[in-house]
Amino acid sequence: MGAYRVVVAGDVSKIVVGGREFAVRVCGKFNGLPTYELSGKRGARYFTMRYANRPDQMFLMSLGLSARVSPLGDVVLNDRDGVLVVGR
Repeated sequence: MGAYRVVVAGDVSKIVVGGREFAVRVCGKFNGLPTYELSGKRGARYFTMRYANRPDQMFLMSLGLSARVSPLGDVVLNDRDGVLVVGR
């Protein structure tokens, strides 16, 4: 997985990508599947969108106007086993 890793400690989940740490929380459901919000230490916020043809895989969308491109690049996340993980 290279620079990607997920750290789960109690109720707090974090994803570290390329040295940037994001807190992860479930923010709702779409078609019965959870959606997630990632929050960075400097205020960057992203939410997950599921692919229509692969609902177990997600990409990130920015919640802020200042960050048009995700610092996470073209990362694909999945939660097939009930845990949010990063994959390519």
